[in-house]
Amino acid sequence: MLVGISGAITNADANICSASVHARGDEKGTNLFEIDVENLEHLNRVIREIKKVKGVNRVERIKN
Repeated sequence: MLVGISGAITNADANICSASVHARGDEKGTNLFEIDVENLEHLNRVIREIKKVKGVNRVERIKN
């Protein structure tokens, strides 16, 4: 799944600054990515690409 998500981010022309992956025992996990995007439209494109990855249940933006 990590390969699919990172590929989706790359396909959307974004760069990954950092990543954190936490697997759980129930075949689920949490992946947290910090990415560089140009604007809100670019962010939305990245989110759409990630949602296409098989096995991804939810994508959300976390604001600092």
